[in-house]
Amino acid sequence: DPCIDEKYRGLGIGTEFLKTAQKDASEKNIPQIRLHVEKSNQGAMKLYQRLGYTVAGEKDSRYLMTKIILNKNLCRIVNETKQNQ
Repeated sequence: DPCIDEKYRGLGIGTEFLKTAQKDASEKNIPQIRLHVEKSNQGAMKLYQRLGYTVAGEKDSRYLMTKIILNKNLCRIVNETKQNQ
């Protein structure tokens, strides 16, 4: 499981890591990112929520969080639908 060492938290490393993962997922047409986070890890929860992740479930001491990834094809479909309205 990837994590940021405590002494490096708050420097934007986690944000950049997730943004890069989301960009890669979009380019590879991966429709969703799922991750687990300890319920007690409020800092990570705030980061994930700020980046658009939502709680999709929970098990024991962890939440399952997900985010739908807009890939190029989905963006094209959304834009075409908006133009046709």
